[in-house]
Amino acid sequence: NLNHLWATRAVVLLWDSEIVEWYYPALDDGVTHAVIDGASAIGAVERLERDPQQLATLAKGAAFVDRELVCPHCIADYLRVAFASISERAGYKGVLDDAATVLRLAGTSCDAFVQVVVVDRKTGEASITSKPEIRAGPTLCDVLRPQATVAAKAAKAAAKANWSPPGGWGPRRVTEAPAKNAAGQEPPALESVAGFLEETGWGPR
Repeated sequence: NLNHLWATRAVVLLWDSEIVEWYYPALDDGVTHAVIDGASAIGAVERLERDPQQLATLAKGAAFVDRELVCPHCIADYLRVAFASISERAGYKGVLDDAATVLRLAGTSCDAFVQVVVVDRKTGEASITSKPEIRAGPTLCDVLRPQATVAAKAAKAAAKANWSPPGGWGPRRVTEAPAKNAAGQEPPALESVAGFLEETGWGPR
């Protein structure tokens, strides 16, 4: 009901209470609303009825709250920040931000979670509308599976690019002439793996 009052540019009277909503710190008594209690309510209403300018100020303040604080994307942004903060503090990030981990933990139960899509009843386009139609979008599994596949392929490619055999041995492209020893002699050509092992001292034991 309160969000509706902001949207209609109503003169909002808020009861002086410890119960607050998330956007209350941005409100300004006398500009966006008027604070009342049991002792001041009647007098506050009587003063407002005699003061058209103050009524206009509060109506303008209500429009500001509707536009800047409780608009659809405003609420979505707040929830996004709140959930991200909770995730960071509780340590959920390492689990919930990894699609493969969520899929493994959820199993097939994520098929029961369906995205809710709001579309215009006439056009069928996703939008904020006064004539909405609710449709079922993709399931959580549908969303997570492609993400998990992409992440797995990326991890596999990165591991392959950084792989080297134990001991650091592996194919190497020669870009310069072999180094010479102190006597100015180049190392002997090694024509086989056996020759290499014999020359370097490696071999079965």
